[in-house]
This record gives sequence, C-alpha cells and structure tokens, in this order.
Amino acid sequence: MADILEKVEMHTAYMFDCPECGAENWQRSVTTFLDKNNPEDAEAIEIMYGLEVLNSDKTSVRCNSYPNRVKCHDCETMFIAVGPGDDDDDDDDEFDSEMEL
Repeated sequence: MADILEKVEMHTAYMFDCPECGAENWQRSVTTFLDKNNPEDAEAIEIMYGLEVLNSDKTSVRCNSYPNRVKCHDCETMFIAVGPGDDDDDDDDEFDSEMEL
C-alpha cells in the first residue's frame, strides 16, 4: 500500500540571476484578488482579461505580478525588477536604494 503524501500549496515565483555575484534568486510573485463587484476592480479585470470574466460566475480574479524591486539573497544588492520584454531604459523608475525589502 502506497504512503499518502501530504499536500503543499504551490506559489507563483519569478527567478533572476544576480548581475553582481551570479547567484540564482527566486522571488514570490505579488498576488492580488480583484472583486468584479467593485467598479475599479471590474475595470481592471476587463482591461486584463476581457468581458468573459465579468460575465462569468466568478466573484474574484487572482492576479500575479512581479515585484518592482528585488534584492539578491547572497550579496544583498538591490535591483529594479523588469519583466521579459519590458523597457529597462526607463529613467522614471527611481527607487530609494536604502529601502528594505
């Protein structure tokens, strides 16, 4: 008879290689639940997913995104996080380097 395995909850995460020390780093995604009955959330859902979600029986939608800054777990260098294909030359992204994660 096979042993029954314990269940674990999986979480979405992002990975980056530190450009300073080369360490592989994992960072959990930022998770938000949007309520389609809230007008501001409903507008965001419509923009991201279209009307099919608003017309469904779901009351909320789970959204995941990467954090706006990350810190290497080895050398503790802080970085501005950009997604694949994002313009990383944008000078508007200024963050206080002294901020704690």
